[in-house]
Amino acid sequence: MSTDIQSLEKDGFVLIKNFASQNCLELSDAELPQKNIRFCLNKIPALEKYGLTISQYLKKWFEYLSFNRSIYFNKNKANDWSVLWHQDLTLAVKEKFNHPDYGPWSVKEKIDHVQPPVDILRNMVTARLHFNRCDETNGALKVIPGSHNRIFSREEIASLDKAAAYTCEADAGDLLLLKPLILHSSESLLDKEKSRSILHLEFLTGMPPDFLKLYHSQKIL
Repeated sequence: MSTDIQSLEKDGFVLIKNFASQNCLELSDAELPQKNIRFCLNKIPALEKYGLTISQYLKKWFEYLSFNRSIYFNKNKANDWSVLWHQDLTLAVKEKFNHPDYGPWSVKEKIDHVQPPVDILRNMVTARLHFNRCDETNGALKVIPGSHNRIFSREEIASLDKAAAYTCEADAGDLLLLKPLILHSSESLLDKEKSRSILHLEFLTGMPPDFLKLYHSQKIL
């Protein structure tokens, strides 16, 4: 097991420096939109090559890999926001079903989403490719290391000591890998002249049950 994947399993996150240059990817923020777009690999052809390269890289780490969802984030002066401490708890699926261990349900972009059992959430990884420098001035992601092995209640999150928070500073071309259960947040822009552009991809790293039909119209694997 590599040092990087050991860090991912232990801390819930790991930063892969210079991922784009190591994989001969030329980043171009100028060709990307200035707003957030869910299921972006369907809608932004310029992102497809990045999705393919990331998935091929992760297949070297994990015996089983299934792509689920893509989001493009662009935080800028005209499209700014902050996110409170939370965990990512849902999967995008092709169709709704009834199962006592799955729920609650929600709908995003007309796609059904469901919260699966915690064992499935533990066997997931999120990849975030940075298109520009990201630090505290432009809303870098903050995480609580080691908080990725269980689901926290709202009350627990509200009372959590945030002193252990770590700011995931990254340069353009760096790849941040996360466990979706890790507690994370981000602030709005401190420097309104900066932006933060990120390709966010979500994968399962364990075999899902047959009845769970993941939504992944993007063919990147």
